Amino acid sequence: SNIKQINQELQQEEEKYKHLIDNLHAGVIVYDSETTINLCNYTACQLLSLTKDQMLGKKADDPIFKFLSENGQILSAEAYPVNKVIRTQRPLKNYILGIKKYNDTSTSWVLVNGFPEFSMDGIIEQIVVTFIDITTFKENEDTLYKQFNTILILRKISDEIRKTLEIKKLFKNAARVIGKAFQ
Repeated sequence: SNIKQINQELQQEEEKYKHLIDNLHAGVIVYDSETTINLCNYTACQLLSLTKDQMLGKKADDPIFKFLSENGQILSAEAYPVNKVIRTQRPLKNYILGIKKYNDTSTSWVLVNGFPEFSMDGIIEQIVVTFIDITTFKENEDTLYKQFNTILILRKISDEIRKTLEIKKLFKNAARVIGKAFQ
């Protein structure tokens, strides 16, 4: 029948959609308005070191999730991307977040975007959060920052050495002048 065919086509479209999402290089998590995870892709699971089973049905503030601010402080649940989107009712763009991996000591760094999807009457129905791994970039940035600081310190030291040598030279010249005066 026609309805059966339409249902089959819808199911095929949904499978294609899920396959596409699963193969994105960005992590994708879809939350409902109560911050329960309804969908997550393979990349999200990898970045969080969790399985789909561990994530689906969990709320954003579940203790399984530990996020850090850009300066390494543990984030409160209110600062989690999904909660920021719900609170502001606006998209969240280019938010940098650290992921303290579950059962692991390492931290991954991600660039997060989140956007709300509204019902016809303007109520948030779901929030889509996407994130890409920027760990290497962040680590390189930290290394560059440390190298830059080292250069500044070396520059200060070389300035001090130069000043010391100039002072020594002044003393030598002064001693020579004084020495001549007493000959």
